[in-house]
Amino acid sequence: MSTSSGSNASMMDMMNKNMQDMKAVQSSNNPDNDFAALMKVHHMGALEMAQAEVAQGQDPQLKQMAQKMIDEHQREIAELNTFLSGHNAHGGGDAFYKEVMGQMNNMKMDMDHSGSIDKQFAQMMIPHHQGAIDMARAYLKSGAHEEKLKTMANKIITDQQKEIQELQAWLSKNK
Repeated sequence: MSTSSGSNASMMDMMNKNMQDMKAVQSSNNPDNDFAALMKVHHMGALEMAQAEVAQGQDPQLKQMAQKMIDEHQREIAELNTFLSGHNAHGGGDAFYKEVMGQMNNMKMDMDHSGSIDKQFAQMMIPHHQGAIDMARAYLKSGAHEEKLKTMANKIITDQQKEIQELQAWLSKNK
């Protein structure tokens, strides 16, 4: 994925594009496959924003955090691709899918358009991470079957809650 898009698109543009990409994912009528497909697309959006931060950001702490996100999300995308390539959807309903689509429609995003890519990254990554946490929780309560995906969902919740706290602390110090 190219980082050059960051120079032409704001973090808000990247976030909006990612939400459109997620809405384009069709339900497989299986919560495991839907979680894997939606989280893969969701991670690709975070990857694009993190790559823009690494390429254009000024703050060393945020650039380090963004690089960590890139490494983690690339690893998880590979795991999700492996799962999707070897797992046939076998029913189970679309309640998870419908819940996630509803969550996206209700997502609140606040952003300072100051031009600072660092501030935009921190402000946009907080609701983006919260979206992943909400999706992981919805998956876990919706009849998740696959142990590997349940483990990943729990890890996403833990890791991204911690990163939200770090981003909020950064924003508090960098008003």
